Amino acid sequence: MAIKPPTKKNSADNQQSRVHVEDEARMEEVISKGGGLTNNPPAEKPKIKSLTVRIMSDRLDVLNQLRDERPKSAFSKRPGVSLENWLMEAIEEKIERDQQ
Repeated sequence: MAIKPPTKKNSADNQQSRVHVEDEARMEEVISKGGGLTNNPPAEKPKIKSLTVRIMSDRLDVLNQLRDERPKSAFSKRPGVSLENWLMEAIEEKIERDQQ
């Protein structure tokens, strides 16, 4: 492999590098300035609570049948939605209806 001398930069490249240095100087100024706290405190995440549900077997069979009717992956034998997610969707729908 032959060794080549370094290529010469033209004036347009030199001007772009100067602009880049100026931009970096402004960025450093902003970074060193630092920031303050916002007036809005961060929202607290809702805590997850566990719940045990007792359900009659015939109602569970209906739930499983409804879950099986939902679209699922072409390569999966499992229902398209888990029982927990199905119940959470039903609860959310009920809350929305009752709040109207």
